Amino acid sequence: MDLVENYNLKNCVASLAWYNKNLLNIHKSSINNQTIVTEEEFIIETVLKYFEAKREDVFSSSRLQGNVVPRYIIFALLKAYCGYTLAAIGKITGRDHTTVIYGLNIVSDKLLRDMTFKRFYEGITKDIDSVLNISENKKKSNLQSYRHIDVRN
Repeated sequence: MDLVENYNLKNCVASLAWYNKNLLNIHKSSINNQTIVTEEEFIIETVLKYFEAKREDVFSSSRLQGNVVPRYIIFALLKAYCGYTLAAIGKITGRDHTTVIYGLNIVSDKLLRDMTFKRFYEGITKDIDSVLNISENKKKSNLQSYRHIDVRN
């Protein structure tokens, strides 16, 4: 059974919709209240909320699937939405750039082969898209920039 199937997707989507609405309100009022929510932080918090995971667990050295999958998805989303370099993503997540490459390749492979994972990933990106205004072309461009370093060949 795939890890994604262990989650009740309907509950995740419902709770994420509430979460995104409230985070968007924080984001909109950030100038008035001096609360800054960056795209990077929004993406990380959205993934953590989706998986009902704790930041310290996902960014720990744990290799449990419940921590690894959200971590790899964070790698991919930071690359797609923020256009960060592999080294920058590694610094944010406490990983080496080669680990980021590996994680991006795992996500890419799962998106091609696992339809449940793909639907789950698309659900996360849809929720992020509803808040952040990043064009599809920019996201594709950001994701394509790491593929020349594919270590699986």
